[in-house]
Parts: sequence; C-alpha cells; structure tokens
Amino acid sequence: MSPLATGILIGFLALFVLLAVTSGRLVIPGIVPFLVFAASVKPYRGCVVTTAGIFLLQTSIENHQPKKVLAQVPFGALFPPNIVAVTKRAVRVRLDPDLVSLRASDYERLTASISDAEKGGILAIPDGRLV
Repeated sequence: MSPLATGILIGFLALFVLLAVTSGRLVIPGIVPFLVFAASVKPYRGCVVTTAGIFLLQTSIENHQPKKVLAQVPFGALFPPNIVAVTKRAVRVRLDPDLVSLRASDYERLTASISDAEKGGILAIPDGRLV
C-alpha cells in the first residue's frame, strides 16, 4: 500500500473513531471515502497511440479526462517481453513506470492502431487501470 493510501486510511479511521466517541453513535462512512482510497491505491490511466509513440496518461477521478503525461514509450512496449499476464478478458502490460491492465478488446484495438500510427494516423484512446 502506498504512503498516501495509508495516510488516507488512518485519517478516515481516526475521524470515524473521533465521531463515534464524541457523539456516542457508530458512524458508517459513505462511498466517497472508499472511492478516493481506491483511486489512490489503483489510479486510472489512459493509453494513447500517436505517431510519436505510446503515451501513458494520468486521468482525473471525476471525469476520466487526461491530466498529465506520465510516460512516452516506443510502439514495441505493447508486445513481449512487456506483457506480464494475459487472460481472456484482460492483458497486463508494463508501460515504463506502471503496470497497466487493459481489456482484451482495448488491447487489440491499440495493437491494431500501431500500424496506422506509424503511417501517420492517430487512433485508440482506451482507459487502462493501474494494477
């Protein structure tokens, strides 16, 4: 678990214990703290294939819009030996700093778009999720 996630978890636990002690009632947290915690542990990522290569993007938790570019990797990064695991539903790929899990259909679309990108087209923007 990351230090940020640990800090968030400890902060929420302390808050709920404090509220329970001061109010004399058990406080059950809503869904928002859990979503924030999940996003800090397993943040959303986006992959874009362009003529310059493959870009790994950090995306917003609210609307999944790209916030910043995390890495630029060559086209070969989507192929072995960077493939870590393959199931019938997902492919896990090491893209420079992160291990990204892509749906199988998105992975096929990305790899198919590489030949188009090398010819000058810009395609495929599936969402990936950090593993």
